[in-house]
Amino acid sequence: MNIGFYIGRLTYLGHFGPIIDYFRERGDKVIFFCDHRQSAAAYGYKAYQYPYPQRIREIFENDEIKVFHTIEEFAEVIRANQVQVVFFIAFDSIAKEAKAIVSKKANVLFADIQSGGDIMFSKNIAAADVVFIFNDNWRTWWKKWLLNFKVVSNEEEQNIFEQIETKAIACGFAEADQLKKFNREQICKKYGLPLDRRIVILLPFPWRVPFCIWSHIIYKPQSRLLKLLRIAIMRQWSKWQDVFTMADDKKVTKAIRKFADKNNAFFIVKGRLKNKVPRYLAKAADKVIFDDSFYPYTIMELFFVADLCIHFYSDAIKECAVANVPSICLGPTRREDWTCIAERFFLEEFSPKPGSYYNFDGVVYNESVDNFATNFGDESFDNYAMKPVERAKFVKKFLGFDDYNAGKRIYEDLLKRVGSSKV
Repeated sequence: MNIGFYIGRLTYLGHFGPIIDYFRERGDKVIFFCDHRQSAAAYGYKAYQYPYPQRIREIFENDEIKVFHTIEEFAEVIRANQVQVVFFIAFDSIAKEAKAIVSKKANVLFADIQSGGDIMFSKNIAAADVVFIFNDNWRTWWKKWLLNFKVVSNEEEQNIFEQIETKAIACGFAEADQLKKFNREQICKKYGLPLDRRIVILLPFPWRVPFCIWSHIIYKPQSRLLKLLRIAIMRQWSKWQDVFTMADDKKVTKAIRKFADKNNAFFIVKGRLKNKVPRYLAKAADKVIFDDSFYPYTIMELFFVADLCIHFYSDAIKECAVANVPSICLGPTRREDWTCIAERFFLEEFSPKPGSYYNFDGVVYNESVDNFATNFGDESFDNYAMKPVERAKFVKKFLGFDDYNAGKRIYEDLLKRVGSSKV
């Protein structure tokens, strides 16, 4: 088969990489389509993710790379290279327009890959011929999300829901397939990490999330006077006591540093260039690591060698689980106070309730930042152990498969669709 991969950002490589490897190992031709409709400057704080061909060439040395500057050019290069399948991250907006042009000239399958929970935000499934999701549960959650947030109208509901049922195919978490090739000693050497110490990783608070009083006033390190003034300006008088009773990010950082010292652990902050790492956090950490590699994906490599991850309702929970790393999910004591996260809680499976994505016994430990800041420094790794039986339940519920063979399932499905006789 001739297989194309739409690259809107370099981060796509981490999701597509294992699939690319699987197809290439079976003799299929792989082509990268780099979206240069905008300049790197137009990407703003995400400019470091711009899909420069030379950055892709550093990882995939021998595959073809095509750069396009218009949708028409994209459609033409697909046709000219006799591409049979084009992969997208669900759901890239370019797919709809490209499909309309390509379908007039060639028979090409458009395949979308679920990268995480953000698939539930979209109803733009029309351009996809197939959507490879983690497991069957996501169809139900996806539809409930669309209804709850009124993303679909009454007139659209039946058509879109039928497409979800017929196009969504459970294949597992493709990004996890790369774990099969990892080696702890090599990864530690690559990032300058100690082989003889346990590793705790912090995914820093995502300060670019939408503003709310808890996240950007109460939890953000700043003087109490400034916090009180901001609360007064917003006339949120009921929140003034929180300024004196709730923890901030500096206190959480101190607790992690104390834990690391007590347990002889190496403290890594896994940052992203789009989110600035505060000075106090960088100073407290043993090492700050950004996305040095898009494939193999830096965060997957770090989780592979880690013993514990701390985060703030991060979707990286799924990467932790498949890498066999327990995680601590942090939020306010009143979980609903973090408003942009609390909107997800209507789905019990994505709430702070036990058995949910964010609170799963022996896999994801859900704690308030206040209790964490007070107690974590005196804890040990044994208090946050991964429970193998519970991990298996978590993976089955949210990711479907635990065999690192998503690429194989995707490959076999597409062979049937393109009518190939290859085995």
